Amino acid sequence: MATVFGKAFLEALGQRAADNAAALPAQLRQRWFRRARRSHDDVEVVTVLHIENVDAAAILVTADLPDEARLALLDLDPTDPALHGKVLGWDTGRQQWVAVEAPITQVSPQPEERT
Repeated sequence: MATVFGKAFLEALGQRAADNAAALPAQLRQRWFRRARRSHDDVEVVTVLHIENVDAAAILVTADLPDEARLALLDLDPTDPALHGKVLGWDTGRQQWVAVEAPITQVSPQPEERT
């Protein structure tokens, strides 16, 4: 799941840097965090995607992220100076990426589930 959103994140960033090919990001970093679910009393593991060495917003990816979020990510400018240093999460009610509180409990990468 994080790979799909990571690809969309890189595409959005790449489109905005098309005039300056040397400025394209070199590495997408994925970090995993444990956080309390807002609607339940348990915890979930989420992924935060960000580009190393680029001033851009990070993207919070959860297991229940809808396809609309990926599509909206293509229109998002993560390099907008107003977004620097922020973590963006999908707001289902507003159908847009919004600044959210960054998760703080980092965990080891989760093995991918095999079906």
